Amino acid sequence: MSSEITCPTCSDGHSLQLDNFIRHCVTLKHHRLLAQQTGKDSTICRKRLQDIFISHNLHERILEYLDNDITGRRRHNYQEILLRFP
Repeated sequence: MSSEITCPTCSDGHSLQLDNFIRHCVTLKHHRLLAQQTGKDSTICRKRLQDIFISHNLHERILEYLDNDITGRRRHNYQEILLRFP
């Protein structure tokens, strides 16, 4: 299993180290791009993203990343993003 991941929602095609990908997944840019996709591309992208989340256990890792924030700002911002882009 590679520690570098290419985000299927972003068109830049850059591979990110796992920690950077986790930081990327909690950003407004990531969720906005995912919400803007439509049609067949959207289905393929969401499936690839789901596979990445499962294979790297990203849901748990994102929660750990949010828990490590002393101020609570990351978690608050992420909750706001999830409300805007469910």
